[in-house]
Amino acid sequence: MLRLMTILSSRSTLLLLVLAGAAVGLAGCSGSVDSTGAGGGADETNSGGGGSGGGAAVACETSDDCDAGAFCRFADHGCGQGQASGTCTGLPLECGYVPELVCACDGQVERQDCPELRRVDISANGACTPPEGTFACGYTFCQTGTEYCERIDHATTHPGLVRFVCMQLPASCDGNDTCACVEGIDTPCPQTSCETDSAGHAVLSCVD
Repeated sequence: MLRLMTILSSRSTLLLLVLAGAAVGLAGCSGSVDSTGAGGGADETNSGGGGSGGGAAVACETSDDCDAGAFCRFADHGCGQGQASGTCTGLPLECGYVPELVCACDGQVERQDCPELRRVDISANGACTPPEGTFACGYTFCQTGTEYCERIDHATTHPGLVRFVCMQLPASCDGNDTCACVEGIDTPCPQTSCETDSAGHAVLSCVD
């Protein structure tokens, strides 16, 4: 009887040792899986640099330098001829949602976001013929006689980023968007200046 109890006790001890060893092995495997998984996630994030992912920004000169889901965007809308360098940017989901017309770098006039969907950036270089009754304001078009052009340079908040907007022309201007009239308009920008473009329209520049 004593011998039987001794044998059973030895087998129980052996079984406990085996189970303990298995637990240690599983813990080691679990640590290995976590490490590999974390590394894989980091690689996946970095692979999005083509413009459609969430990785680091990818520089470009043309849209051919970006992946198929991105286009080469220039913050100054200079189509690569200005000071800003290009960055691969994800394509919009659709175009024509906003009725505002814009000028594309290939000279086409289209609704907002349509050029980008074709992987073409918008142009502030006057590459397009303005639609009837409008005049060019950077990459967009303002209504002649009722609007004036404002160029907003985000030199302080977002260096290199330039926007163009059409603003309502005051009644006191009598339909003439001249610098003499628009220079006195109050704007939220700390610095403003005015220039007349080649077509005789005032462009009020605002440095933000």
